Amino acid sequence: GISVATPAQLKEAYVTDGTVKVADDRELAEVLVSLSQLPENDAELGTALFNLITKEESRITEEVTLKDAWLIAAHRHAASVTAASKAAGYTGEAMETRQMPNLMPNPGFNEVVDGKPVGWTEVRVYGDGTPFESKSTPDGRNGTPGLMLSSEKTTDGGAIVNLRVKPGTRYRLTAWAKAVNLQPAGEGLGTMLFVEGGDRSTSVKGNTDWTQLTAELESGDRSRLLVHCLIGAFGGATGTVIYDDISLTEIPGASGAKGFLGELAAKSSSPAAPVAERKFKPDAEVHTRGAAIYALTCVACHQPTGAGLENAFPPLDGSDWLTGDPTLPIRIVIGGLQGPVKVAGKDYKAVMPPHVDLDDTKISDVLTYVRQSWSNDAAAVTPAQVKEVRDKIKGRTAPWTAAELGR
Repeated sequence: GISVATPAQLKEAYVTDGTVKVADDRELAEVLVSLSQLPENDAELGTALFNLITKEESRITEEVTLKDAWLIAAHRHAASVTAASKAAGYTGEAMETRQMPNLMPNPGFNEVVDGKPVGWTEVRVYGDGTPFESKSTPDGRNGTPGLMLSSEKTTDGGAIVNLRVKPGTRYRLTAWAKAVNLQPAGEGLGTMLFVEGGDRSTSVKGNTDWTQLTAELESGDRSRLLVHCLIGAFGGATGTVIYDDISLTEIPGASGAKGFLGELAAKSSSPAAPVAERKFKPDAEVHTRGAAIYALTCVACHQPTGAGLENAFPPLDGSDWLTGDPTLPIRIVIGGLQGPVKVAGKDYKAVMPPHVDLDDTKISDVLTYVRQSWSNDAAAVTPAQVKEVRDKIKGRTAPWTAAELGR
């Protein structure tokens, strides 16, 4: 019933007594996502969403799927949720300040065995990078030991640690880094903290004194985070970087009602950018299916905003690879793509594997979604178009190159 009802019907059925009343968690998640498709800033729904997060905070915030579903609906109706919050005298601005424990092992790199910091002995090399030196150094910050990564030849890798975290929780990741003649290859970024899945900190390169690298991230459905102290981030580098005083701490309150409502208040207070009229009107059902596929297969590389990852994975937002002739992205999704490629004037060398797991309808749904999301405004892709391309390239086994695609 929930899957076939309209958002308006679901609002009439479930938004009662100033809240969203659904007993089953799975059903509540489905209802919230559907309610997000109501016209923006529905006042009655804003009040219901506010009451739901404040009266049933633990139910919503401790279950990742429910939390995500509430956020989807709340961000769609941010102004009305914030209005309800202010009317109740609950602005969500008072964040907790208590000190949270540092989850990093040997965070100051002071414990050393056989010349290496305890807990930081595992290293990885990526792509065509060469092995690099990873060891303890007495030249850490404030005269204490530090972790030194160094290579005379171009390398791309890092020292890593695997940490247990709480799902659905916001964390702050920081470290101090000093670069010594750290010369990136091409447009590489030098050194940074990187969390497998796409989260990354600020970066340094060249010759820099001690600089704090910082990032905030959401654990989502992850119960573990693989954190990298990189050298040669996204492209490779030569030289040396020294790390010290690394920290991963939960941001208190950020993953609860106060943090969520504060985030919405900040969003709703920002002036809205003018929205250009779209040439191609999105189909809500297709976009819902396409968004789900994007979240499963594309988001790690191309990011929720379609911005990609600098020097690693190209952007989809504003890319004429995507919004031009639809047969081009269809061929890439079916057959894969290997670099180098140039997108928006920048070079990328990553490999995109063929998506043999997606049928014609799923490919058309996800391509329609990305061709009509963010700043993109292109025609929908149909399953018939996908089938036609698939039949033409049947038997192809190698990923496409830019030259083969005429780019």
